[in-house]
Amino acid sequence: MVRMLPMEVSQTSYTTANADASLFARDVQSHIRFGSFKLFPRRRRLIHDDEEVRIGSRAFDLLAVLAMHAGEILSHAELIRAAWPKRVVADGNLKTQIAGIQKILGRTSCGDRHIKCVALRGYVFVADVHLVQTDLGMPDATDDWMRPSSPSSGP
Repeated sequence: MVRMLPMEVSQTSYTTANADASLFARDVQSHIRFGSFKLFPRRRRLIHDDEEVRIGSRAFDLLAVLAMHAGEILSHAELIRAAWPKRVVADGNLKTQIAGIQKILGRTSCGDRHIKCVALRGYVFVADVHLVQTDLGMPDATDDWMRPSSPSSGP
């Protein structure tokens, strides 16, 4: 199950209680937006300012799982299982991949990193994350993976 930060679905804001990765199986245009990046899990593409970014498959897997679990600390073991299923891999490989992702993503507009290391616990994706889903793949409002967020203040 995937828990995400507040997200946008066709200009309507929702938060997820227990979304699962099958959400992306519904529509290849569904993507995760953070800053000037768009991450298309089903298409395995990372876009920055309308340009495709070259990213290795392991790095992509790690970025996708971190972004889908934004705000949650994921342990080294969880991340290794996501990127290297059924393999024994040293933590050094994970650190190398995370460093590569950090280099690709750079820093947020506030000067922070998108992914932070939490000592002795793992990593957490800290950038603001929004789920964008096309109208063609718009799930029915009765789907159990979403619930309306509290009304936002402002115009």
